[in-house]
Amino acid sequence: MRLRGFGLRFGLGALGAALLCLPACNSSNPVAPDAPPPTGNTPFTVTIASNPSTLAVGATTPATITVTVRRNDNNQPPPDGTQVSLNTSLGSFGSGTATTPVQLVTLTLSKGTAQTSLFPGSATGTAQLLAQVEQSIGQLAVPIQTVEQPAFFLLSISPNFGNAFGGQTVTITGSGIQAPVRVTFGTAVARVGTVTSTTIQATVPASTQPVAEGSTLAVNVAVTNALGQSGSTTDTLTSAWTYSGGDVQEPVAVFSVTPSSGPNAGGTPVTITGNGFISPVQVLFGISSGGSFQGFAATVQSATSTTIHATTPSATGVGLSLANQLVSVQVRNVNTGDTAVGTGVFSYTGAGLFVTSMSPTSGPYTGGTPVTIQGSGFAGTLQVQFGGSVQTLRPSTGTQLNVITVPVTVSNCQPPSGTLTVRRLDTGDVAMSAINFTYTAPTPNISSLSPASGAQGGGNTVTLQGTGFDSSARVTINGAAATVSSAQASSIVVTAPAFGGTFDTETCTDSHNMQGKRNKPKAVDVAVTSTATGCSDTLPMSYTYQPDDTSCVVTPPPKPKADFTFEILGLMVAFNDVSSNSPTSRLWDFGDPSSGTANTSTAASPTHTYASVMPGQTKTFSVTLNATNAGGTDTVVKFVTVTAPP
Repeated sequence: MRLRGFGLRFGLGALGAALLCLPACNSSNPVAPDAPPPTGNTPFTVTIASNPSTLAVGATTPATITVTVRRNDNNQPPPDGTQVSLNTSLGSFGSGTATTPVQLVTLTLSKGTAQTSLFPGSATGTAQLLAQVEQSIGQLAVPIQTVEQPAFFLLSISPNFGNAFGGQTVTITGSGIQAPVRVTFGTAVARVGTVTSTTIQATVPASTQPVAEGSTLAVNVAVTNALGQSGSTTDTLTSAWTYSGGDVQEPVAVFSVTPSSGPNAGGTPVTITGNGFISPVQVLFGISSGGSFQGFAATVQSATSTTIHATTPSATGVGLSLANQLVSVQVRNVNTGDTAVGTGVFSYTGAGLFVTSMSPTSGPYTGGTPVTIQGSGFAGTLQVQFGGSVQTLRPSTGTQLNVITVPVTVSNCQPPSGTLTVRRLDTGDVAMSAINFTYTAPTPNISSLSPASGAQGGGNTVTLQGTGFDSSARVTINGAAATVSSAQASSIVVTAPAFGGTFDTETCTDSHNMQGKRNKPKAVDVAVTSTATGCSDTLPMSYTYQPDDTSCVVTPPPKPKADFTFEILGLMVAFNDVSSNSPTSRLWDFGDPSSGTANTSTAASPTHTYASVMPGQTKTFSVTLNATNAGGTDTVVKFVTVTAPP
């Protein structure tokens, strides 16, 4: 699946100011990917691209973010110096280790383009980027993922032989290699050159032990991976390097022959690779038998220590025939007598059966592509195979084969490919070529939706525009399958499914001036997947669901829990409301009806004088507090006893 930048043409209006305010107002999320797309006509198309398209969490190397702006009327860039605001919900445009990430930057366009860097930071997720120029915006989703380091181990070292003074350049191969590394030959530390995840270039150090002339010393080659970092490990190739006493030539070895086949008549130019070659050399094509080698001498054009250019001999001669056989190649250094054999590295094929070219070398996975193969010896009953399949052969000539490709199966959006082979079924002759044929599968690419929004309950018709669609296309909106009514190469018509998620909310005020919450429109992803090939594309946040209910819902606060305290000061008592849940009003009844209107109060901390108590008399009064808010009313009654002085 591919997530990519795209231009959205919207009129922001009042919503544009709100989007720009998000970072400046200290929001924890400076991008609002769930905000509804703006409406109206705007002058620019804004596109955001990220290289690479995903980031590894905690990585110190950032992605390069490129913002491109073009006018809608003439596809020209805006004037140089035009500014674009860019913000992100995750990661940072500043240092990847800053305690306060820089999530909003202002870029200056030059020829309609501006760039900055996005650091992943330490949190996984998806960085939602939003760029705005005037009233036009563009969006991009950049996944920030955990990347597991492959296991570290060593495989080989090449070459593996040299004199005791060192100085040779070697290549160590393996997996999971992570710089910095330390390489040792025995106890001697090597100088390290280029390091990749699978190879290390190093210079062999001198042997720490003396090696007499004519003798050898085998030592271990060890690599400490991710030196000085947590999880650093060491792997060893036992006795992998051999020091020799004196200035000893590398052993002769034959690695490969290219091309690996040719006609029985010989005359094929070949390149033999290996090491330890010393000119002049003798090259034989033949077979090993009983400890000896029988073959025919090739014509040698040139030779270096690692490469020989030669022309193959004929497959037949006095007392030996190699026709239509897989043969070996022997290389002999004439002056020293040292030899090496590459076993089964070349195939002789039928007389004249040879492939020189194929056109085209790719075609759709559905088959039906006419392919022309040039060569010689195309006679008898022939079979043509490439791309992993036997192809359909049409009327041909002795030098040209006409083929129609057969359809193949594509899985995980990875069409098959494979080399070209022509076989004579009646004789068994085979002509193999290094030419590859690659099947292709169209990749869906969504460019726009119309309309770009719809009701919460779905059911509306949406048209997707783009390229690479096919009749097997499956469309999902917010992960739910949409009903496809028609699918063409550049458009798909679907019925939107109902929204199955949860709408975000915003603060509102109802007609009674009470604060509440109401649903906001929700922007979601739209994806197209070819069920025939597994190829897919996602247009992030490109379709907006409109909530059915946008009313301001006020949730009443909890009802108060009435309570009060009091302090007796002779005949005067001071009361204090200590009710919980924030009452907005209260009503006191002091239980003293003889005091008339003074018997009640709406104050939070009233006082009341009980004048009806006779001198020397003690009297108890029942005091009632009613505490009220929007959630209701609660009542508490307490008894107050006062004593009048004599």
